[in-house]
Amino acid sequence: MKKFLAILFLALASIAFAQDDVTTGPYQPVATEVRQAQNTDDDPMMAPKRPSYNFRSWGLGLGVWHNWKDSEKNPKRDWDQAVLFHHGRIWEMTTHGAITFMDNANISVGDEFELHETALIGGRYFFADQVFSPYVGAGFGVGIQYDSHYDDFSEAFALGFAGGLEAGLVIFRTSTTQLEIGAGYDIMMDGFDTDRLFGSFNFYLAINY
Repeated sequence: MKKFLAILFLALASIAFAQDDVTTGPYQPVATEVRQAQNTDDDPMMAPKRPSYNFRSWGLGLGVWHNWKDSEKNPKRDWDQAVLFHHGRIWEMTTHGAITFMDNANISVGDEFELHETALIGGRYFFADQVFSPYVGAGFGVGIQYDSHYDDFSEAFALGFAGGLEAGLVIFRTSTTQLEIGAGYDIMMDGFDTDRLFGSFNFYLAINY
């Protein structure tokens, strides 16, 4: 089963690098109403359609990561600060909705080494189609984990399904180059074991282009 999950993880991760960026012309605001043609008996004119955009996102930030606990293997849950590497793709579908692929990886190299990465496909809802646009989003996919707090490799290494929630603010959203301030939480299972959950709170600053 872990071989299947590993193939799925690599397939999701390749999405972010497999497509070229596409933009369709300069930004045009959405028409708020359909205007009638003047001095004719023709049907109402169609509202102009807002161009759609595809964005690639790169960013850096901080993560606050945790592992799982139980009475025998790890009686106290460990928490570590980590450096976060963010990469994503954003495919706008409407002025308020987008399909997303988000890959967040955090690495901690303090007293113990840990690597936590999730690759999630999901969506975002933008509350505005303006220069400053807050958003919320969610995604589902797979994750990979290595945690040296555990001595046994079978417990230190994990591969399984993952999910996440995100929220943030896109600045200059009406431009083809944007600044994004994001935060979120993702969690992954060790295989199908819901008692072994690794999670991370993520905070990052990214450029979307």
